[in-house]
Amino acid sequence: MSQEKTQEELQQRTTPPTFEDSKGNVWTLNLTVGLAEKIVERTQVDLLDENPMAVVLDLIYDYRMLTKVLWEFVEVRATELGIDRGQFIEGLDSDALSEGWSAISEAVIFFTPPHARAGIRATWEKQMEAMERGTQALVDQVKNPHTDRQIERAMEKMKKDLQGHLEKSVSD
Repeated sequence: MSQEKTQEELQQRTTPPTFEDSKGNVWTLNLTVGLAEKIVERTQVDLLDENPMAVVLDLIYDYRMLTKVLWEFVEVRATELGIDRGQFIEGLDSDALSEGWSAISEAVIFFTPPHARAGIRATWEKQMEAMERGTQALVDQVKNPHTDRQIERAMEKMKKDLQGHLEKSVSD
């Protein structure tokens, strides 16, 4: 799997990002204008949008579209290796999809002109931090004993309501 990179290493990146699928294949994602045009033609995902990171963020919630975009990135190399689309997507488990999504975000940042890269990266990292905090807040709420009590009360109410409906329907 990919190694953790420091902020400075990522900002000074001179090679496109990569990700590894579950079969051990390592894929390089090099975004070019030509590839971006092909991606938008085939998937309607516009990585050259005025806010490309919002486009990338949407992909994490749509695994099928993420898979399609990843295929567009790797299709030429996969074909050279004798790997068809079906074989490629068989190597995309949840870890590979996550790594692929991260690589797409890095590819978009890598495509950004160097003078703007730090700002795009900082914005992206803040968005990711907000997502992590939101997820943690959800986990904390679910694990909260008060939530358990609310669920228990709701279950008791549902049981009583169901019992009342059953008794009414039997007596009718």
